[in-house]
Amino acid sequence: MLKLVRSIVKKTMQTVGAGNINSARVLLKIFFQEIRSASVNLKELSAKKEYKNLAMVAHKMAGACAYFGAGHLYLQLLKIESLAKKPVVGEDFFAILEKTAQLLDEAGRLERSVFELLDRRVDSLKKVTKK
Repeated sequence: MLKLVRSIVKKTMQTVGAGNINSARVLLKIFFQEIRSASVNLKELSAKKEYKNLAMVAHKMAGACAYFGAGHLYLQLLKIESLAKKPVVGEDFFAILEKTAQLLDEAGRLERSVFELLDRRVDSLKKVTKK
């Protein structure tokens, strides 16, 4: 999971730049809220057999994961989206859904680590620019 933390921070820094740390914090806060929400929604929609809506949630979250450099989650969510669009969902769908929900839950618990690493990176950049 440390790799995921590093990837998220790196991608965020590349996107918003070190000088706009407040924007980065806001975006990351929203991202982690969406992760938690998506995890709950995927489970609820699966239980209700609302696969079309489930595919839409997976699609939305996949885009956010791609934006923030969470490549493995992105690929898992694309699989979920694709399988949920099929006329009949099979056992492979439920296995992948369960694994994806677990990954989302784990990623959601990384929020603190991401913000700590972001702070360290910003502090490092400040030291470099002061020299």
